Amino acid sequence: ITTGTTDLELDSAWNLVGVKGKESDLVSFISQIKGESIWSYRDGCWQSFIQGTPVFLNSLEEMVPGAGYYIYKNQNSEDSLQ
Repeated sequence: ITTGTTDLELDSAWNLVGVKGKESDLVSFISQIKGESIWSYRDGCWQSFIQGTPVFLNSLEEMVPGAGYYIYKNQNSEDSLQ
């Protein structure tokens, strides 16, 4: 999400979301939403970004508009993203 502030209310479980703009800094994104992992299905395979895993082991490198992403959280929260 590239401009302004967006409020997200995410449940403690899997959440299906999209983004308004390209998001390349997944470390900051997942920290802001207090998430555990982000998953996406592209080109016939699953890609993931898992919090705490070395970046080179994560196959999901960016989030783009028009795609759906499964975000897992272990606690409910309302988050504001810049």
